[in-house]
Amino acid sequence: MDNLTCGNPRAHAIRVYFENSGSATIYEGMPLCYNWDTTTNWFGGSVSDGAVTASTTTLEATANESRYIRVELPDAGNIHAFAGVVKKGGWCGKSDARVVDIYVPNGAIVPVRAGVATTVGRTVLSVISSVQYLGHALSGSAARPVAVAMATNAALSTAGLVLAKLDDNMFLYQTNQAATLYSGVGATAASASQCLNIIDVESAHTGGFFSNFIVKSTLSGALAAAGGGASIIGYINQSGNITTGCYVRPILGQLNLGGGTINSGSAQLCGVMAQLSGAATITACSHVAALWCDSQIGDASEPTAGELSMARFSNNGDATLTQFLHFYGNTAITPGKGGVKFFMSLDICQAAADELNACVIGGGTGDTTITTGATWKKIRIEIDGTQYWLIACSDPAES
Repeated sequence: MDNLTCGNPRAHAIRVYFENSGSATIYEGMPLCYNWDTTTNWFGGSVSDGAVTASTTTLEATANESRYIRVELPDAGNIHAFAGVVKKGGWCGKSDARVVDIYVPNGAIVPVRAGVATTVGRTVLSVISSVQYLGHALSGSAARPVAVAMATNAALSTAGLVLAKLDDNMFLYQTNQAATLYSGVGATAASASQCLNIIDVESAHTGGFFSNFIVKSTLSGALAAAGGGASIIGYINQSGNITTGCYVRPILGQLNLGGGTINSGSAQLCGVMAQLSGAATITACSHVAALWCDSQIGDASEPTAGELSMARFSNNGDATLTQFLHFYGNTAITPGKGGVKFFMSLDICQAAADELNACVIGGGTGDTTITTGATWKKIRIEIDGTQYWLIACSDPAES
């Protein structure tokens, strides 16, 4: 048979059994998922120690062939076990349990049943819980991206056929929706570690830019309702007890200057950089910040020993630091005309003088002459290359 004129040479179909417990109508291109946790077997018997026992149930600890034969409609507990989409055949239009052929997600372009408008090569299509077509994965719904549309159909508002590249491996997906995946107890020794996903690549480039991993998001819609977006969210739910010294960090950025010679006055090296850019016209906004630290720990969680800080700076590896903080403004702009206007801004940090735990305490409105205790400190800073001092007084009071 000539593949150039007859059929798709890459599309691969397999025969499975659609349980169809809800008597749903079978459609061409409809997504199906494996019944991966069924205990009902297919051959009507189970094997133990070489002996065959007639039974319709297979124990969990033994192999159950039905888990790769029986399929069902997508739901929150099975979309991680996506099987494929229904192939055209005599089963389409029926509404009973029966054998059907499905295209497996191997990267071939096949007809799928979609329920959203599509753009060729751009629209991501997802299998969605309790839905008999592929669509958009919306927040709050159990869904898994499995395809990219390979035809444009702007009028597709109700479910219909469209060509799509069916390949769930194009998307990173590690959850079964019904329960969190479990990677085991992990490393127990202090010197060991466990990493679930590893990207370890070396680049010998001598110019240009190299990155091991890029996550780029474009928010092209006009935000008119509450919402927003994030390219990366680092989140750790520390639910276990902590009884030893440790580090729990949702995001860790570490630059290791492990070799070579650095000899360039224009080199910029940093462990983490938060950069705000763009040329948007801002007429009204609550906050615009390159870095925002937000602590939401309540008073009840304040430690009796140690510290609770908004930000902590340390110098663990070496006793020498040239600068503790370096604030750099655009020297080409006249101060007050686009430069740094405030050294810092403290909002809702001031309290009355008797609230000694406040960050800023009112000093009164009496005599402006300030007396201090026996000791005081001076803090070295640098402004435009010139050394200055901030004065820290011991228990200042009005004279």
